[in-house]
Amino acid sequence: MSTTITARVQRLLRQTERMRRQAVRNLLRSLKHIDQERKQRTADLEEAAKVILNQLAEMGHIAVGKSTKAKKTTTKAAAKGKKRIRRSPEQLKAEAMKVLTMIKKAGKEGIGGGEIRKSFPGVGQDIKGLLAKNAGVKVKTTGEKSKMRYFSA
Repeated sequence: MSTTITARVQRLLRQTERMRRQAVRNLLRSLKHIDQERKQRTADLEEAAKVILNQLAEMGHIAVGKSTKAKKTTTKAAAKGKKRIRRSPEQLKAEAMKVLTMIKKAGKEGIGGGEIRKSFPGVGQDIKGLLAKNAGVKVKTTGEKSKMRYFSA
């Protein structure tokens, strides 16, 4: 009786192993088909992109992409590259004081952050923090984000 149970268990183990191998084969086959389809579609898309780039080149446009070799016009600033400007504490304090006088001149109406950044591009996003840190002054604000207005305290 124990031999029949052992034989039955071994037969079931072989059967499950066979089923597992078959499932793996089926999955690999499916994966192969998916990969072939992906390669075909990418090839079609790359071909379409090349045709469009050629048409743009014929029309005189400078194409942007990894496969293009069109020359771009360079200006002095573009050739240099944009580097971060390091400023001394004195420079930061001077800029903060200029921003503060601009806010004070605005009076009761206050002044928008966009206007301040146009006049002083080095100020950045945190105008309130710049003034608190470098001028030692707190300013009042109303509104949120781009609608924020600054008033002298």
